[in-house]
Amino acid sequence: MEYQRLTPYERFLGRPRHPTVKPFHQAWRIALAEFAATLIFVFLVSASVSSPTAASPNTDLASQQLITAMIQGFGIAAAIYFVASISGGQINPAVTLSLWLLGRLGFVQFLVNVIAQMLGAICGAALFLACVGRGLAGTLGATMLSPQMSIGGGFLLEFLMTFFLILVVLGTVVDGDDTSSQLAPLPIGFIVLACVMLAKPYTGGSLNPARSFGPAVAASGITHDVWTHHWIYWVAPLLGSAVATFLYRVLFLSDPGKRSFSNSSDSNANEIMTISV
Repeated sequence: MEYQRLTPYERFLGRPRHPTVKPFHQAWRIALAEFAATLIFVFLVSASVSSPTAASPNTDLASQQLITAMIQGFGIAAAIYFVASISGGQINPAVTLSLWLLGRLGFVQFLVNVIAQMLGAICGAALFLACVGRGLAGTLGATMLSPQMSIGGGFLLEFLMTFFLILVVLGTVVDGDDTSSQLAPLPIGFIVLACVMLAKPYTGGSLNPARSFGPAVAASGITHDVWTHHWIYWVAPLLGSAVATFLYRVLFLSDPGKRSFSNSSDSNANEIMTISV
């Protein structure tokens, strides 16, 4: 699958994946896919945190943590597969930023995708709240630092977890062969599962600004504590994404000039353009 360099015009506005689709229509089609996939994922995130406690209040913390991580890991893999042939299943502003930095997205498409992800995250958390009500919703999976966790430690952990995630995304999707690209949702789901297992007791295990933002907005009526140190869940993942993208491009990307943005004009509609969380 060949990737061509963009003209300045294309780099700003983006270029339609399918030549027969008008750019404006394609941009909103991709944004709608990102909205839907993020809604599904964040709905599952909220459920993954609230459901284990509601189902069995006496369940030990280790079991709850495992259930939460598995639901999020499997959920992100399924959400990626759902929209892989449309938007690539980014579902994460940190991933979308990485693709833009690599020249795989135009600037306008980058902004539209991030807005769609944030709106999808809000709707996903709000939909779960509507299903179970305040009494069972808890904080809807909103991410907060553990009382014993320092701000610097929480920032570093979210930075590193997102750094690892982006490396997996770039290695399996952006620079991988056809087989690894088609199977990419699985290793991406595995790294999300592992990182959530590791980080949940300390930071909640976000790795995704939209995943933290949606539940925080929906849970604002329950508690305002969800906004404490919320900036960490934006700055750390985005910085981790930028650093991982830079290092991968410098050290590992097989051919930076070849893989810049989107499929060539003879691309197949079923090929995966970009994938991730």
